[in-house]
Amino acid sequence: YLVSAAGAQVFVWPLNQLGLESTRVLDPLGQLDVAPVLGECTAACHPPTYLNKVLLAGSSGGLALWNVRTREQVHEFRSHMASTAAGSGISCMTEVPHVLDMVALGFGSGRICLINVREDKVTMELDQTQGRITALAFRTGASAPAHLVSGAPNGAIVIWDLEKRRAHHVIEEAHNGAISTAKFLPGQPVLMTSGRDNALRQWIFDTQ
Repeated sequence: YLVSAAGAQVFVWPLNQLGLESTRVLDPLGQLDVAPVLGECTAACHPPTYLNKVLLAGSSGGLALWNVRTREQVHEFRSHMASTAAGSGISCMTEVPHVLDMVALGFGSGRICLINVREDKVTMELDQTQGRITALAFRTGASAPAHLVSGAPNGAIVIWDLEKRRAHHVIEEAHNGAISTAKFLPGQPVLMTSGRDNALRQWIFDTQ
């Protein structure tokens, strides 16, 4: 399945028809009614082992698990809402690598929280003083430190030490404008970022 979103409209598409000679234009299987819980859909995530299910986050701060095959909501999460500022929606979301059931949420207020979606429990919270979270990425590797990177609307990149639960370093003016994407290469100390300046940049972290 493929899930696409535009505002409050979320569609599910059948990918099993791709490649068929008779198929020229795919028709969606249906639409998910996310507006009552999410408002506009702002982020989506498919956690490992969650068969036919996706996490969808929204402008209202809502987070819900949906079954894309039946197009039904499975669960609406509550734990992350306890300290969510009024009007602060979820701006981005990513799974925690190599840790089942864990995802990171970034908010328009600058808040970051790690949540166990199986238990609906927040396990860690951070606060980015640079404002809205525009991107999230975890560093991976056998001997890599527990680092999370977040992007900011002023073009800064914040590196978080998850063991000490505080900011480790800030790269000011990494981009001229908001950070739009941040990704670590799997198992490598290399971070790729892009921003509203249409630049693609590579950052190499000290391995010593």
